[in-house]
Amino acid sequence: MADRTIQNEARSHTKARILVVEDEKVTAMDIHESLQSLGYTVLAVASSGEEAIQKAAETHPDLVLMDIKLVGCMNGVQAAHHLRTRFNIPVIYQTAFSDDKMLQQAKLTEPYGYLIKPFDERELHATIEMALYKHKMEKKLRESEQWFATTLRDIGDAVIATDSQERITFMNPVAETLTGWKLEDAVGKDLNQVFQIIHEETRCLLESPVAKALRAGVVVHQAGQTILMARDGTETPIDDNAAPIRDDQGNIMGVVLTFRDISERWQTEAALRILSHTDDLTGLYNRRGFLTLAQQNLKLAIRNRVGLLLLIIDVDNLKQINDSFGHPEGDRALISTAEILKATFRASEVLARLGGDEFIVLALDITHQSVDRITARLQETLKHHNEQTNGRYQLSFSTGIARFDPNQASSIDELITKADETMYAHKESKRRGHSG
Repeated sequence: MADRTIQNEARSHTKARILVVEDEKVTAMDIHESLQSLGYTVLAVASSGEEAIQKAAETHPDLVLMDIKLVGCMNGVQAAHHLRTRFNIPVIYQTAFSDDKMLQQAKLTEPYGYLIKPFDERELHATIEMALYKHKMEKKLRESEQWFATTLRDIGDAVIATDSQERITFMNPVAETLTGWKLEDAVGKDLNQVFQIIHEETRCLLESPVAKALRAGVVVHQAGQTILMARDGTETPIDDNAAPIRDDQGNIMGVVLTFRDISERWQTEAALRILSHTDDLTGLYNRRGFLTLAQQNLKLAIRNRVGLLLLIIDVDNLKQINDSFGHPEGDRALISTAEILKATFRASEVLARLGGDEFIVLALDITHQSVDRITARLQETLKHHNEQTNGRYQLSFSTGIARFDPNQASSIDELITKADETMYAHKESKRRGHSG
């Protein structure tokens, strides 16, 4: 009754195809019959290791029952090694002897079971089913690992895996490219030797997100202002993310670090910042761009204890140009004003169009003695422009100046107000002089 139950259980599974390797004919026949009664398919019976390898190549069995002691030049352990490495076929050893030396050799081939002759069908069935199940699970795990490894290799992001001591265990090709390290050179090294990051502005070394993830036990994300220093000194702006890897007990085994090159994003953002800070018509800074740079220059002036000159330029006759010749001509007058400013001032000085007909210049380290000279140079450039164009109208500027003294607290808004006041006084004096 028990044997019939075993046979029914075996037949309920997909029939495994088995190669029997046994050099004793009677024993081979008994095993053959037992396997068939259990519902398995016997593909062939081989009597030597050489024959076993040949039969395996021809029939591709699901499992091999291998006698350890075989006639010929190749014993069962040697034959099993070939079957394992060449075909990845699970092997169950069978023997009537318990030779310790042979058993130690057999262990090295990682058998899926071990049967001591004589054995009954229940023992044979249980050993085979356990071997087939183990091989199936190993195959699934191997396929999963291959899929995972292929995914990590082909993914667009760079990936580095470490153990709990921050030693590198894996790098994908993208990580190799960005760090300048090959996987074989990096494995086993401390992460900080391979993955060195600095702050964009301070240029100081940053703590790796892996260290933070190991310490806090949570996912760590660092975005923006992070520069990766490659092995050859190449600098790449990156976005990175570090996630702890835990075992089934919740213990941290290591960290997976992913990062990506964001150079293109930085360039796009820089271009957008330039556009948002630039006057469309003249190409000079707009009000937003001017105020941003003005604050930076004010801090620099205070830190270095130097003067700061702010010059406002107003195009006197823009309304008349627009009314008499049309707005396109008025735009050309504004563009000409921008070109005059560029020709007059140094590239290091901030030139901006605040809006309408009003322009502004900000310069560091301008002494009181140079103020008259710089305004004179502006008027000279303006005069030259008017002579060269010989157009239907002459450009005319009213100017106002305010100077920042590092010993006295002043804001940019205060400087603009003071410059505006002197500019309007200049404009008024010119109007009175003209009317007089």
